[in-house]
Parts: sequence; C-alpha cells; structure tokens
Amino acid sequence: MTRLRFWWLLPCLLFLSTVAVGASGVLLAQYGPPDFDSWLLLWFRTTDQGLLRHDPAGGAPIWLAITSLGNTAPRLVLASAVLFYLLLAHRKQSAIFVAVVLVSGFALSTTVKVLVGRARPQLVSHLDQVSLGSFPSGHALNGILFYGLMALMLAPCFRYRIARMTVYTTAAVLSLAVGLSRVALGVHYPSDVFAGWFIGAAWLALWVILAENLWPEVFQQPPYALGDG
Repeated sequence: MTRLRFWWLLPCLLFLSTVAVGASGVLLAQYGPPDFDSWLLLWFRTTDQGLLRHDPAGGAPIWLAITSLGNTAPRLVLASAVLFYLLLAHRKQSAIFVAVVLVSGFALSTTVKVLVGRARPQLVSHLDQVSLGSFPSGHALNGILFYGLMALMLAPCFRYRIARMTVYTTAAVLSLAVGLSRVALGVHYPSDVFAGWFIGAAWLALWVILAENLWPEVFQQPPYALGDG
C-alpha cells in the first residue's frame, strides 16, 4: 500500500533531476567547458585538428552515416511505421502514448537549447551542419528517447527472449553511437551529449512510470507474438 501510495515520488525525482541537468547547461554556457570536454574533442582529431584520427577515409563518412540515424527525417519514418503497426495491432492507446512522448521530447530538447544558449564548440572544425544551441545534444536526447521507446513498445511483442534482448541491445547501441558521433563530428561538447543522454533517459522513464500507474492500457500486448508461425 505504501509503495502504491508514493509511486509518484520517482517521477517527481526524475523531473527535478532533468531540470537540474538542464540548468547546469547555463553554468557551462557562462563559465566555459570543463577540461574533459576539450580533451575528448581533440582525441578524435589529428594534430592539425582538421581530420578525424579514427576514420580510415580521414574525413567523416562513417560518423555522418551514424549521426543520420538520429536525424529528424529517419526518426519520423521509423516512428510512422511503428505507429502504423500499433494501430494495426489495435493498440490505439500505445500509439497515442508514443506520439505524445516523442513530441514532448522534441519540444523539451528545443526549449532547453533556446533557454541555455550554449555556443557550439570552436576548438575543432564542424563536420556536419548545425543550428540552434549546443546544450543539450538533440541527437543524443531524442535518439535515446526514440530508440528506447521503440524498444519498449516492440520488444514485448516477440515470443523469444533472445529476440527481445536483441531489440533492447540494438536500441542501446544506436543511442550511444548517435551521441558519440556528435562529438566525433565536432558539433557538440561531450557534456552536451552526456546531458542529452541523461535527459532523454529520464524523460522516457518519467513517462513510462506515469503510464504504468495512470494509463496501463499503453502496455497491453496483443494476443499474438511476432515470430509466431
């Protein structure tokens, strides 16, 4: 009874921690990047700071391909496909939940960027086009929110545990790779990416906890599993 009565404490804590991390961006914007930001940015570059040290082509095709997985267009296409599947599976509440979480996450990312107003790193050349502020990384925030949410919605539909674990692992790897690519391309400080990962994960956890307690229809599964014969 006590656990049920105070279930809302964790969402409150997640929300407050999200606000705290967002507020830390103001300090970073005002006082400059910490030492590890500069060190990690330079770690990806050659001594002339023009080329990527760990890219066989000496440029950025691999990292640009990875970072494209966090772009808005691919996420919209994948989200549309998942929403279509959920509606086809008669999971209307789940589809609405997915749309609300993704839209709110994008709005949160954009709002924090504008409020913080941290400039992009100038220590290395930018190997991708950018807009708005640097903090937090929108690719990192929306990437972990998007891929994490897709995994939560789709993985339980699979019958076999190995398939479910593959979905979760793929989502985690993609989220981390997209965030890392933003540092490799020189368009974000590592602290921008860390903040994006944290805020995205916290925002997703907040919504999931709220839905589990106030909107349980979201996680109701169809009477069949993907992979059934």
